[in-house]
Amino acid sequence: MSSRKEYEMLFEIKGRLDSSLGKSFTNTKNVIEKLQKQIKSVNDVMKKTSSYEKTKKSLEQNKQSLKELKEKLVNKLCNIL
Repeated sequence: MSSRKEYEMLFEIKGRLDSSLGKSFTNTKNVIEKLQKQIKSVNDVMKKTSSYEKTKKSLEQNKQSLKELKEKLVNKLCNIL
């Protein structure tokens, strides 16, 4: 079984031999950064959606409350007349 130091040395040698290794890391870094931006964008949309859903629920509750109050008012007016 190879030790960590051996792996590190092999990795270093391979990096020196393969000049494209640096480009690979740069490309990988760029892809990760792009994915992070996309994830942030998705999270922002999810937050907005969640906020929209909460607002929608609140409006539905207010609509129901308004309907109930109107019915009470109509009933009271009918009792008065």
